[in-house]
Amino acid sequence: MLPNFIIAGPPKSGTTSLQFYLDKHPEIFVSGETHFFCENYEKGLEWYEKFFEDVGKEKAIGEKTPHYFFHPAVPQRIKRHIPNVKLIFIFRNPIDRAYSHYWHNVRKDRETVSFEEAIKREVKSEAEKDYLRYLEVSKYILHLKRWNKYFPKSQMFFLTLEKLSQENLKEILRFLGVNENFRFGELKKYNI
Repeated sequence: MLPNFIIAGPPKSGTTSLQFYLDKHPEIFVSGETHFFCENYEKGLEWYEKFFEDVGKEKAIGEKTPHYFFHPAVPQRIKRHIPNVKLIFIFRNPIDRAYSHYWHNVRKDRETVSFEEAIKREVKSEAEKDYLRYLEVSKYILHLKRWNKYFPKSQMFFLTLEKLSQENLKEILRFLGVNENFRFGELKKYNI
């Protein structure tokens, strides 16, 4: 079994919170970060399908991997294997996103310089790893153009972290084709 929807990022924009909210719904199953279409593609579809073995009666089967948003090969790979997938993108103020991304890397011991130095390094094209490209990931339009080459807007849902609300979640439920009258309760943020 393959998913019929993907929360495709970008990182540090509220994808984890969105996953937790949607996973509360009885008709939705959401797997965590598989990184299949970016880092684990060579492991094959059988490996990927194992993340969905626990699916029961849920109608909307999903996956959340924020790195899909900016990885250049991902849209084409997803289109090849799941052409009718629904894609959810949650955005955040790009500056706040970049700064949060930086601190995420500091906490993970992947970043050793100041934010200012990290930005200078990236501007000089000296950021060797994708996860150290804070500005590049925040250039949303560049990445969305790539997604638009493979998927029509009718398969995409866009929202912002700053305006995340019960009403937005209801729209997502409608987009996914599940009971939209579900109440999520308090919308607290996860993985801040």
